[in-house]
Amino acid sequence: MPAIRKSLPVQLSSRDSTAAKDGLLTNCYVETTPAGACIVKRPGYTLSASLTAGQAQGGITFNGAALWVVGDAISGAPAVISGSTWTAGAAATKPTNGSSAGTATAGYLISQSGALYSVGGRDNADTTISVYKSTNNGTSWSTISTPWTTTTFGGAGNTTQTPNLGVSLGGVLYAIGISTTRGVWKSVDNGVNWTSTNTDLAGGGSLSPIWAMIHNSLIYVFLSSTSGNPQIWSSPDGATWTSVNGSVASLTTRVAFAVLDLGGILYWIGGQTATSSVNNDIWKSVDHGVTWVSIQAAAAFSARAGMAAWSFASKLWIAGGSTSVNGAAVQSDVYSSTDGIT
Repeated sequence: MPAIRKSLPVQLSSRDSTAAKDGLLTNCYVETTPAGACIVKRPGYTLSASLTAGQAQGGITFNGAALWVVGDAISGAPAVISGSTWTAGAAATKPTNGSSAGTATAGYLISQSGALYSVGGRDNADTTISVYKSTNNGTSWSTISTPWTTTTFGGAGNTTQTPNLGVSLGGVLYAIGISTTRGVWKSVDNGVNWTSTNTDLAGGGSLSPIWAMIHNSLIYVFLSSTSGNPQIWSSPDGATWTSVNGSVASLTTRVAFAVLDLGGILYWIGGQTATSSVNNDIWKSVDHGVTWVSIQAAAAFSARAGMAAWSFASKLWIAGGSTSVNGAAVQSDVYSSTDGIT
């Protein structure tokens, strides 16, 4: 069989010194064009920003700015940014649970009615769990309520669960537990009073919620798995939950990942494979999470888990995270993408 040669629309060139070279075209893909099949080389990458290293705890778009919580401090960038200019916040202004900071993940910050809310947070030393509010982009916070203890959230008999994920839908705040009990609570009065809507959103099993978001006008919760496939569940009201796809078979044993919505398309970013490795792969779903397609086996940023991530200024953003499975090698870098590839 004769060799098949692909036309090249642009001459191939190696990356700069910030990344591995691609002499074997390992960082290329084939694209169908009117001129035929072409080999396209992914470009090198540019670091958007470098901030103080710390544990990534969440990100959100609020009042025309991107806010990132890392190392118990809030940093932000205005809407006109390219991502290169950031303003640091003071660590002392970040709300805490009990005597120490309540570290948290995806749902740490919730935007509603012109204010920021911090609901709960995972701090194993806490016995009471508070709701905090800020009206000045996280500079200062006030306690709205202390509705739970570790024994009241998530159902009878639970002694360890705290709300660690949160979203806002239709003017209602929702808090979601991170343990395998997976309780859901809601507040219709901006965090003052809370009622239980579901004591286990997934109806049994051992998977734990890692990520929560609003997508397709529904609450989406992504559950991790250390020994099988992660799952996706959705709800219109926090009470009735439906399995989106049974399980995500293409993403076996995935924890501490991030999922973002950009233009109605879902992007699954990295995460940790059980306890063995961290990843920097990117997956995309155009059918609301039912099926997933790999678009990047290894993205330009280093493999990591537990990063802060959000959609902002028509881009996907990630910040920080850990490049080790034990969460120790925390990062201070920020990356953005318009398509999940570059």
